[in-house]
Amino acid sequence: MATAKTRKTRKKTTKKAAPAEMAIAPDVWAAIQQFRQRSDHYVGEIGRMEVRKAAFVSEIDAMNNQANQMLRQEGTRLGIEDGTQWRVNPEGKVILGDEG
Repeated sequence: MATAKTRKTRKKTTKKAAPAEMAIAPDVWAAIQQFRQRSDHYVGEIGRMEVRKAAFVSEIDAMNNQANQMLRQEGTRLGIEDGTQWRVNPEGKVILGDEG
């Protein structure tokens, strides 16, 4: 009786070539860099605007406080008792309570 010989086979492996060095086109890269710089500039400008906005809001609050203080002083000068509702019309006339 004859036995069959088995033949060992090798797997064929193909060598993978090293990936070629890839680079973004210089003009595209320059445009991307320019967009990033402009974006950073705008972010900085928004920050400066927020600081100015906060200063304006603070100034508005101070002016409103001064106006309210002057109204309280005028109310005292006119003899309007604390707690009395009053308002001023566009001509500067005092209207007490629900009058007018």
